[in-house]
Amino acid sequence: MKVAIFLCKNETITDCFRLNLFGTNEPYGLWVKCGDLCLLYNYSDNSLYGVWIATSDGGRHDATAWNGRYPNQVKIEQASKSVIRVLRTQIPTLMRDQATIGKIYDGGDAQDLLQHFASVFDRQVTNQVVGRQIEDDYRNQYPAKFFCDDGHRVRSPGEKIIDDWLRRHDVRHDYESITAIPGLLPDFVVFSRQRIPVFIEFWGMNGAEYEARRLHKSRIYAQFMLPLIEIFPEHIQIIDVVLMNALNRHDVAYKGYA
Repeated sequence: MKVAIFLCKNETITDCFRLNLFGTNEPYGLWVKCGDLCLLYNYSDNSLYGVWIATSDGGRHDATAWNGRYPNQVKIEQASKSVIRVLRTQIPTLMRDQATIGKIYDGGDAQDLLQHFASVFDRQVTNQVVGRQIEDDYRNQYPAKFFCDDGHRVRSPGEKIIDDWLRRHDVRHDYESITAIPGLLPDFVVFSRQRIPVFIEFWGMNGAEYEARRLHKSRIYAQFMLPLIEIFPEHIQIIDVVLMNALNRHDVAYKGYA
């Protein structure tokens, strides 16, 4: 059994999930074989994420990914039912030297790594089931019955205002699109000039059930350090200012933005 650990930071982790691709400029990236297991270490939060399986041998699969900085790449798909996070402090004996975390583990070390993921799996599955139930309840309670100018159907008048604004300003956007992160169904996704997904959430309702949903989604955004624009009801009256400022911060192009 072999387990390859690839490295990332907050600025690159989203691309790893979006492209289903891990990369490095170190030689070990070329030694990965189809069927090997892969983990992803994020230097920004000192956490190890998993588990994925390599669907290709190591090679240069996307020359444009990460502007060519990490050419030794492997294609991946998720092997575990959910993305599992293990803090580096939980496995100090296996990851003592931070300078050499990125490498291929085999034998007993590989088995020990996977055992740590197994030990936290049950807790994360429980949280995921709870989150899925919250999301299902919300979707049943608030059907998508508001029609937008671009044909999208959304769940509230506030979401319609946001969707129509994005259309008028020529912002490519998706509504409730499936993401590579289990349990995350964002209200909207737009894209920066560097093609990085930027998520938009409209927190427009009240009540204990809705607050539970908002907390669940907020934890996912925080866990993966994803770029997020949060819009609240008081922002709708000044939506031009709020969205222009937020899109500028994330370098998302829109009509009128030079």
